[in-house]
Amino acid sequence: MGFGYYQAVLVGVWLETLIYALYIPLFVTFLWIVLRRKPAPASGAKWTLLAPVILLFVLATMHVGVGLRRIIRHESLKTPDSMAWQEAWTYWEYAVSEAIYVAISFIGNSIVIYRCYLVCVRWNWVIMWTPPLFLAGSTGLFIYAIYENYHSHTEYGGWAAFLGWIFSYTVIFTCTLFMLYRIWRLNRSMRLGRSTRVQILSRLGGLDAGTEVGVGSGSRGVLRALAVIVESAAIYAVSATLFFGFYIAGLDAETVIYLANAQIITIASTLILVRAALGLTPMSGWVGTSDWADSQGEALVTRGE
Repeated sequence: MGFGYYQAVLVGVWLETLIYALYIPLFVTFLWIVLRRKPAPASGAKWTLLAPVILLFVLATMHVGVGLRRIIRHESLKTPDSMAWQEAWTYWEYAVSEAIYVAISFIGNSIVIYRCYLVCVRWNWVIMWTPPLFLAGSTGLFIYAIYENYHSHTEYGGWAAFLGWIFSYTVIFTCTLFMLYRIWRLNRSMRLGRSTRVQILSRLGGLDAGTEVGVGSGSRGVLRALAVIVESAAIYAVSATLFFGFYIAGLDAETVIYLANAQIITIASTLILVRAALGLTPMSGWVGTSDWADSQGEALVTRGE
């Protein structure tokens, strides 16, 4: 990109603020769905949905505020670009901004992992261990990098940040692939006629309990499920891919994508929980039921896979 670090920060904060403005209506819509939609969800399920979204909204607001303060207070275009990164670490705003981003990333990745756990029933033992381990590793590495860079004002913690990005990217990319593959297999089974009358509950998102899935209606169900993936994890995966590519290439565009990603994560995570909230009933749990399908239905869907 044809501008330096501070210009990238300026563009990144502007883009982040714009995305945040788009996020506010989504947040309000989510609150209306959870608090006003009839029938109302059970109290425990309601707060299970509300807590992460409200926390993400608070963190996203703080991230925008800290970003604006960085620009207003100290980030001057007079500093040589070769020293800009080191100068930024002399201010507490930079460390706070990084810490908020890590918190947003942790919550967002956790929601994606849980969504993947619900969709990919047969691979739960893999999803239960592999992505959470990578998530814990990336979070720990990011915290170390922030601490080291803020206290040394050097790039000594750069290796930890780079490894943390690899771990974080692995989490979102593998979860997205797991979900896409699972839905593709379901679609294939339905088209082959291996499932004729299976009751799909709301774990795939947007499907009401009792929906009968056959060869014809299965396509509609899969399209709905794919919409969930596109609206949630896939958006996050694309933005993470762009950032990681710019990061490896050493381009200042990575700063623009990085700042915007804080809001993209919140939007992606909120979309996941919006779809979950739409499937809630008074007797439901996190996403409408504790079981994706009964044992016989699951056997029909997965037979021959």
